[in-house]
Amino acid sequence: MIEITDTLNSNIDIFPLVGYNNSDVVFFDIETTGFSPKSTTVYLIGCIYYEDSSWVSKSWFANSPSNEVEVLTHFFDFVQNFNAIIHYNGEGFDIPYLQKKATQYNLCDNLKNKVSIDIYKMVSPLRHIFKLENLKLKSIEKFLGINREDTYNGGELISVYNHYVMSPNEYDYKKLMLHNKEDIYGLLNVVPILSYYSIVSKRFTVTGASILTERTELCYVPKTLCIELKFDTPFPKRITHAYNEFSFTALNQTGTIKVGIYTNELKYFYSNYKDYYYLPYEDTAIHKSVAFYVDKDYRTRAKAANCYSKKSGRFVPEYNEGITPYFKIDYYDKKNYFELTDDVLSNLDIMHTYACHIFDVMLEHRREK
Repeated sequence: MIEITDTLNSNIDIFPLVGYNNSDVVFFDIETTGFSPKSTTVYLIGCIYYEDSSWVSKSWFANSPSNEVEVLTHFFDFVQNFNAIIHYNGEGFDIPYLQKKATQYNLCDNLKNKVSIDIYKMVSPLRHIFKLENLKLKSIEKFLGINREDTYNGGELISVYNHYVMSPNEYDYKKLMLHNKEDIYGLLNVVPILSYYSIVSKRFTVTGASILTERTELCYVPKTLCIELKFDTPFPKRITHAYNEFSFTALNQTGTIKVGIYTNELKYFYSNYKDYYYLPYEDTAIHKSVAFYVDKDYRTRAKAANCYSKKSGRFVPEYNEGITPYFKIDYYDKKNYFELTDDVLSNLDIMHTYACHIFDVMLEHRREK
């Protein structure tokens, strides 16, 4: 077995993004000769940890498959000193693989009681906001402007390792080590991507809301609701996203949501329609207590679809029934609207609730894709 330790030139502080101090966590990544722990070998495990005010990398390389147990033993002994493990899709592959190896060789599994922070799972809901083709670690690095020297993927390196085992040489060794080195360096360097998770976790405050108007021949018409946001942690790159009437842009710690305003007449539907009459000529519903004064020829028993009153004003859409009272264009319309009064506009708690709803809609739209 070969063990390599290097000190890195990095000043990244992960606490604001993961809630753990630098010294509490260890990043790790593994390289194997296949997917099945029973029939393949883990030949390289790399870690990054914080020690003496610096980030440090440590790797264990099985220069022969017979060294696999030694690599695993060193790794499991090492990680017991940390409170949390950070990885990229480790819950999907790396952790189950290593735990099955621990069972196979009767080793102490020091991963099972650790807090697991999976960067892959945290960025998955945001894939379409980032406009990524896929969620590979290299794609995240590319989004953040991180360049690699390594050009191989793990699958391509299996044959390189097999060739190295049969005929050890410096060329194959350097290719294997470079790939794992850039994987674990990449884990540390992509941590700033987690700042965008505040969109999912709703870690932001609304600092203000205003209405943009558009000038017509006769007057100024309310056109767009603008909600200003401040996020807990700065975004490393500008992002923009749009869905239907909603658009969002953000950079550093500030963001803006824009929503198209609806200014036509809308209907408020009464749920207890059996207590109402519908007046066809006036196209409105009235309660039975006052319908007594309307001639029977001018009223009919209300149905759910025509039990409404109308209102004009400025409205914004919502895809649930969160902010009430809500209005509709038609009874069967899936989209609701709430009235954007001055009181609602100045209520930052309501604007925060609405901003959270908009993000939920954008993320749900991502799942529909």
